[in-house]
Amino acid sequence: MLTRARGALALIVALLVLAATSPATAQKQTVVIYTAIENEQIAEYKKAYEKAMPNLDVKMLRLSTGDIAARFMAEKDNMQADVIWGVAATNILVFKQAGLLEPYAPKGLARVAPLFRDKDATPSWVGIDAPRAGRSSTTRASAARRPGRTSASSSAAISTTSVP
Repeated sequence: MLTRARGALALIVALLVLAATSPATAQKQTVVIYTAIENEQIAEYKKAYEKAMPNLDVKMLRLSTGDIAARFMAEKDNMQADVIWGVAATNILVFKQAGLLEPYAPKGLARVAPLFRDKDATPSWVGIDAPRAGRSSTTRASAARRPGRTSASSSAAISTTSVP
């Protein structure tokens, strides 16, 4: 839950920066976000940013990481998204190499471990979480290989975001 609260705060700060740098801050501003995070998570963030920024109209497009990557690369000459959020690190690295990300240093960046952010002084991306992916098999499935034993393993995958 603490990770989600930090993520919500980071998103709110990013959206505030976008709104503050827009020409007419008194009018309702629109921010377009492409995200691969789950709908349940989006609902939590939505409550937070609507409360903090009532004059911000957020258009959120939720797609798979692969679909976001394909769309984002196809739009490279006519960007439609203001924020890419919750996209795989592998995609973010491709976006950075293609020059599609604008560096931004969110508040609290010094507290982010180097593994979870771009190495540049003003990063092009900052991670939002590191979910665990796991594999396991039951005693029945492993009995054919090794009677009486089970197997389990897990590995970390980094999910990142870029905030222009």
